[in-house]
Amino acid sequence: MDEINLVAIFVADGFGIFLAFTMLLVRLWKKSSQKSESFYLRLMIIASILSCTADSISFLCDGVPGGFGKFCNIASNTYLYLSDCIIGTLFFLLLTAHITNGKMPKWQKIMIIVLDSIGTLGLIINLFTPIVFDVNDANVYSRGPLYSFYTVLQFAFILDSIVFYFVYRKKANKTIYFPVWQFIIPIAVGIIVQTVFYGISTVNPAIVIGICGAVLGLYNESEAEIEAMKQHERD
Repeated sequence: MDEINLVAIFVADGFGIFLAFTMLLVRLWKKSSQKSESFYLRLMIIASILSCTADSISFLCDGVPGGFGKFCNIASNTYLYLSDCIIGTLFFLLLTAHITNGKMPKWQKIMIIVLDSIGTLGLIINLFTPIVFDVNDANVYSRGPLYSFYTVLQFAFILDSIVFYFVYRKKANKTIYFPVWQFIIPIAVGIIVQTVFYGISTVNPAIVIGICGAVLGLYNESEAEIEAMKQHERD
């Protein structure tokens, strides 16, 4: 990995970390969310900070000789794949907390458990047999045969959230708002770009941008509701 690429990766991940810490400091979601929603948002932000950090560490350790370098390379890349499950699950919990007060259909619980179990099991197996990614004797990372599966897994969480949101909104037969697209679109773009262009970092900063979009969407909804109540009281 040449120096220019490393600088670009550090800048992208650094921007994501800076934006995530800014959200933690401002705590804008507390003005627009219930206690459970605030909890899930906070966990998502912390998980995204860890992802951006692990991403930079993985590139920094790539090709560095020695046991410690190899350990950091494997550990950071393992967390990056695992974070797909962590953040995907947290987003769905946030979604259900907002529109159903945390109630989740049995089939949906099974779907989340299956996705998380498969993703986690694949990474455990990868520690012994490189099926997801490999770190060779020269401590150089390369994608494994199941790399594409984890890309599909990312989109599975996204599609699952979209389907659940619109199905529930239709069944409820009332206007229910949640900033699904503000969260999903930046992440989908980041996944596609990083998959097509090997050796760059766009997914993790895109996740932070998506979380920021969700926070702002929830805040705007809260402000609109407050304004509507004030207007109603004036009338």
